Amino acid sequence: MEKHVAFGPNSPWRFMISGLLIGLCGIAAWLYTPDRPRPWLEARYLRKPQDLITIEGQQLHVRDLGFKVGVSNQPTLVLIHGFAASLHSYDLWADELARDYRVVLIDLPGQGLSGPDPTGDYSISESVSVISHVLDHLALVNVTLIGHSMGGQMAWTLAGSVDPRIARLVLIAPAGFESTDQAYGQTVNLPGFVNLLEWCLPRILVAQGLAGAFGDPQRLTDSIIDRFWNLLRAPGNRHATIERLRQYKIADPVPMLRNIQIPTLIMWGTSDQLIPVSNAADYMQHLAHATLRTYDGIGHVPMEELADVTLRDLRVFLAQTDLTNSQGIGQ
Repeated sequence: MEKHVAFGPNSPWRFMISGLLIGLCGIAAWLYTPDRPRPWLEARYLRKPQDLITIEGQQLHVRDLGFKVGVSNQPTLVLIHGFAASLHSYDLWADELARDYRVVLIDLPGQGLSGPDPTGDYSISESVSVISHVLDHLALVNVTLIGHSMGGQMAWTLAGSVDPRIARLVLIAPAGFESTDQAYGQTVNLPGFVNLLEWCLPRILVAQGLAGAFGDPQRLTDSIIDRFWNLLRAPGNRHATIERLRQYKIADPVPMLRNIQIPTLIMWGTSDQLIPVSNAADYMQHLAHATLRTYDGIGHVPMEELADVTLRDLRVFLAQTDLTNSQGIGQ
């Protein structure tokens, strides 16, 4: 006679499977990472309520420092952060620069304290349009546009449109050239488990990812890790971050770069593991008036990892290329 495995109320298999399910639920509960409430985030990362503005139906976090009432044509620095970051990436620069310049920092849609894009469009072209709208909203002219990583790509894209408001350009480890991971015209092939990050984002995962952005991981502080971890968990930000990566597409940047005839400073860490410093040669080849500064042993975020030295170099560039020097700095 055929024997069947008993699965009655007292079956050992019942207890084993129940124990396994309880264990899996415990692991899921441990990994589950809920959103941070906006009031909690704003209490920690918003300087004043007036920094939250709405432009073209999009809520944006825009920090405006150093504005002098009654001063026309005031030199202005507009700073754009990189992928999955926030305007706080420039915390070690911004207040010091605001002594001499108007400094405008922008959280891109779905990052930092800016709300998600209501249309779900996180393409480079849409982000460039958002930056342009901010310039319009604040009536900015004589702008030095500063962009890091993907924000650097946005910066040179706007400058390459020959926008007359852009007087100078600063690119910090900018994205935009094709790589072994992504060719022109292609989107990134994301593994399916990436979607799980909307619900599971342990702090240790963020810490490990950030460590790869620093040439010396010892310079990665707990406050930087907590800031990234918290702001990624702003309502809607994780979904927006995944969508920004999913929609990311690049085209040959050379025609746009050749349009740029303004003084440009390129800053790059020699130990950058995310976008190799070898890409700097491509930018130097196609930008008409560019100067390159490299930083030995520094990774992808030189403005955070080596703030004092990079700030000094930025100030030298700004002093050498003010509007009284129409020839710029040359090659």
